[in-house]
Amino acid sequence: MPETVSVLFPGPSTELPATAPSGDETYVDLCLDQIFAAVEKDRDAYHLAPLFAAISDDRDTLLYRQEVARDLQLPELRRAVEGFARGLREMREELARSEKRHHPLQRACIRLGAVVCYVRRVVELAATLDSLDPESRGIRSIRSYLRTYVASDIFRTVQAEVEAIAHGLSRVEYEVRVQGLRVEVAPFLGEVDLSAEVESTFERFRGSPDREHGFVFRDAPDLGPVEEEILDRVALLYPETFGRLRAFAANPRDWVDAVLRRFDREVQLYLGYLEMIKRIASEGREFCYPVLATDGSDERAEGMFDLALALRGSTTARGVVSNDFAVAGPERILVVSGPNQGGKTTFARAFGQLHYLALLGLPVPARSAFLAPHDRVLTHFATGERSEDEQGRLRADLVRLRSLLDRSTSRSVVVLNESFSSSTVADALLVGRAVLGTVAARGTIGVCVTFLDELSRLGPWTVSLVATVAPDNPSVRTFRIERRPADGRAYAVALALKHGLAYPDLCRRLQP
Repeated sequence: MPETVSVLFPGPSTELPATAPSGDETYVDLCLDQIFAAVEKDRDAYHLAPLFAAISDDRDTLLYRQEVARDLQLPELRRAVEGFARGLREMREELARSEKRHHPLQRACIRLGAVVCYVRRVVELAATLDSLDPESRGIRSIRSYLRTYVASDIFRTVQAEVEAIAHGLSRVEYEVRVQGLRVEVAPFLGEVDLSAEVESTFERFRGSPDREHGFVFRDAPDLGPVEEEILDRVALLYPETFGRLRAFAANPRDWVDAVLRRFDREVQLYLGYLEMIKRIASEGREFCYPVLATDGSDERAEGMFDLALALRGSTTARGVVSNDFAVAGPERILVVSGPNQGGKTTFARAFGQLHYLALLGLPVPARSAFLAPHDRVLTHFATGERSEDEQGRLRADLVRLRSLLDRSTSRSVVVLNESFSSSTVADALLVGRAVLGTVAARGTIGVCVTFLDELSRLGPWTVSLVATVAPDNPSVRTFRIERRPADGRAYAVALALKHGLAYPDLCRRLQP
């Protein structure tokens, strides 16, 4: 049998990240924690958080993951995988329930049922995958592994054992005779079954056939003392069957195959993410699989939007606004300027989310995208004063920027949001030129949200983007980000004209 097979992480040598990145600055800045909280909904038992950190800059690995995601969007295949996962969840729940039962034979019966469920789900998934023609290397590798596993001596032995025990238990028949305080358990000798006659006699009292009067136990309780005694005596009547059950229960082995357990966990990231974006797509949002460039020179996206904002639901009349971007040739840094609350930070978050999700091999929130594989996404978002920053906010920002530059490479993505706002304009320009110059010199792609128009004109490696306002009313933000020269003063003049504060207006008012 293969050494290991994995859907999300191809190759036997790949290890999962040791910890979740939920406290990472980038996670919080880009609202990735909110996105992945939606993915994890109802999947807490799978501990998916470390998978969210498993980004890759290997183009073939990302194509491998995209193939898997595409396959899992096929309804029949998705239903088969979800059924398998549901069966394993039921098995885990039954095994946990068995540990809470007092009587060893009751524990053994529940445990047997759990393993029978596992065996059946494995066989069902193997049969379904054999009937389909998956295109992804990941699903095909699982199909191949299942063929080998189901035909192996290990699986066939388990299957034969549990099915034989279950069959034996299904043939157990006995009588319970109650005479006063005396309860006698005896073999069933073929006496007449009077249950049909009793039901016929009381049929007229049944009432509406649509009404259900029975009580269903949600969790089988411990047996009572009399029930335990009855079970013990039934076991004496069928020593071979219950002997096999006891031997099965005494086996401490882990019945779930290690590869299938890993598959079950890793596939949940795909299932959860695809389920989440299906809800968003039903509201008119578009997702795509980015085309992966073979080099990192040019990138572009159309219809890009902030997925976290879409998950929360928009509070604006325009809904969640989509935007485009493109860099080509020497262009590396998108410098976004414009009025406050005009969608600049939202654009920066969407840019970072787009790249991070692409590095997981998942569909991204955009109509189309052409991206290069990157090694990481780094962020620096302006923060307010904090008590722990004893040297002041500017020093704290510079320390964080230094750390970002130390970690960035030519293959990184950098997102800077108002990073130079904690100082004077002169100092901000000085720091901004130095930081953006260093980033661009490495060939790193990034976006910088700033109030300094001058940073958009540092060289051919900067691209000026501007948050626009309504032409007839400068106080109304469109949340559209356009590629054009920064002109903050033009916006200020338009706003002054709207409110009668332009120079000619002030001169007329001040005339004696």
